[in-house]
Parts: sequence; C-alpha cells; structure tokens
Amino acid sequence: VLRLIEAFQFHEEHGDVCPAGWKKGAKTMTANPKDSLKYFETVDEPSKKRKLSK
Repeated sequence: VLRLIEAFQFHEEHGDVCPAGWKKGAKTMTANPKDSLKYFETVDEPSKKRKLSK
C-alpha cells in the first residue's frame, strides 16, 4: 500500500509512472507507450537473467 501511495504522489508531482516493483529513487517511465520504450531499453528482461543452480 505504501508503494502505491508513493507512486501516486510521484506521478502527481513529476508526471511519470512507476513500473512494477518500483522503489523510491529508482527509474520511472513516461505515461505513453512510445516514450516508455526508453525505459524498457534500460532494464533487464527476466527471461535473460541467469538462473541460479542449486
């Protein structure tokens, strides 16, 4: 709940939106699909992360 409140407040102040798992101070993205590509170009895809072996 706290993350949602912080994300809403951040959006009101800056206009950007906060992706899933966002933490205060982390990267955000613009609210339109075309411009949000800049954000997605800078984050790792979960499928490309190395899996840990047991």
